Amino acid sequence: MGLVENLGRVASSYMDEKEKLQATEGKRERTRLGHGFWPHEVLRDILIFAFMGAVLLYYAWIIPPPLHGAADPYAQAGFVFPDWYVLFSYGYLRWGEYLPQFTVPTGFIGEIVGQPVFPWNAAWWGAALTGIPIGILILPPFLGGREKRPVEDPWFAAAGAVYLAHIWFISVFSINIFLELYHKNRSDYCKLDSHGDLLCGVREPWIAEAFNALPWAMTGILLWIC
Repeated sequence: MGLVENLGRVASSYMDEKEKLQATEGKRERTRLGHGFWPHEVLRDILIFAFMGAVLLYYAWIIPPPLHGAADPYAQAGFVFPDWYVLFSYGYLRWGEYLPQFTVPTGFIGEIVGQPVFPWNAAWWGAALTGIPIGILILPPFLGGREKRPVEDPWFAAAGAVYLAHIWFISVFSINIFLELYHKNRSDYCKLDSHGDLLCGVREPWIAEAFNALPWAMTGILLWIC
């Protein structure tokens, strides 16, 4: 009998609570978590775009394109590089020159195609190493948990920062020879000395250090903003 009475009290309290909620004239609002789109998300996106634009303008100012002579269609190009978004792959290709080169026996397949050995050279090293960062891009949708912001998963955010820094530096490594020659051959930088005379020549050597150090600061600031 006691169990039936207890169930009756629970049912009665439930019905009383339901009647109170239905009789409430005030508007009920569901509690929402997180920040609203305005102004938090809008302000954050504006800061990120402004920061990225400042970085691009900084590079455009500190390393302006030189005014070369007219192009000669019959002359061989001095420097030929791929587009900027595949420079990391070109960096792996250059890196492959320093890795061991060897041949792999192809066995039965080699007898069919007429190639008994397969040369694993710098080109194949570059292709194999390029697949590593591309494969990493496929993993985040499967590895990420419920955390949506870097502050909630600092290890995952730190791994992303290291990934971006690695892609940046392997891209710079792919064209470091060109940057060195470009820096030595520049003559479009002019400044006034202490006597007011105009001096033209190459820029100070600290520019190369700033060029390589800026990505670390950029990734740290972006992690702090996000």
